[in-house]
Amino acid sequence: MQLNSRPDITQVRILFDDGTEEVLSQKPLGTGQPSQCTFFAERRDGSFTITLRLDWKDLNVNGDPMLDADIYRNGKAYRIDRKSWHHTAKTFANGEWIYHFQFENITITFKAQVTSERKQQGMASILPRSADAGDNTELVLGIDSASLEATAEAPMFCAGCQASTAHKLMVDHNKEILATCDCGRHLKFPLIETVKQLHALIAAHNTANDVGSS
Repeated sequence: MQLNSRPDITQVRILFDDGTEEVLSQKPLGTGQPSQCTFFAERRDGSFTITLRLDWKDLNVNGDPMLDADIYRNGKAYRIDRKSWHHTAKTFANGEWIYHFQFENITITFKAQVTSERKQQGMASILPRSADAGDNTELVLGIDSASLEATAEAPMFCAGCQASTAHKLMVDHNKEILATCDCGRHLKFPLIETVKQLHALIAAHNTANDVGSS
């Protein structure tokens, strides 16, 4: 892949909520240069044809791409109520980050997983191994140990305790950050690289649950 905003990415894999998976493709533009989007296979539903793509030129604060949709009806571009379905941002729901596309009676819910080859220099912290986390349990962050410990001790809302509690951080077999409360309840965040990004994810989760900062 040749994504200018994320040159480290070598593959984008989609995990649909029905358990199926799809590896996205990068298509050439008319100029011969690669598109900065990764495309899903076309989907057909009656007279509609839906083309979805992740736009890597349109990233949010956490570095996640916008989901774009083009819809055709009987071969012609469909534009009715386009603002409601053309762009779909990544959202945090039920303890994980997902995309939820909806058009009329069609819903597509999935998580995006990237494979990257990244070369980094400087200090890093590796979180300890967990017995129930599978084989892939190391999280490498470009931050020092003190910052990591401070982040782990930062309050996060726990649905089980119905309160803000400290959580232990690790990476699970899906390559997502797993935050575990002492009560055993889990939260999931996408794999990130800096403490600033992690703070943003935690803040978004707390805001969604009306948790104020002390």
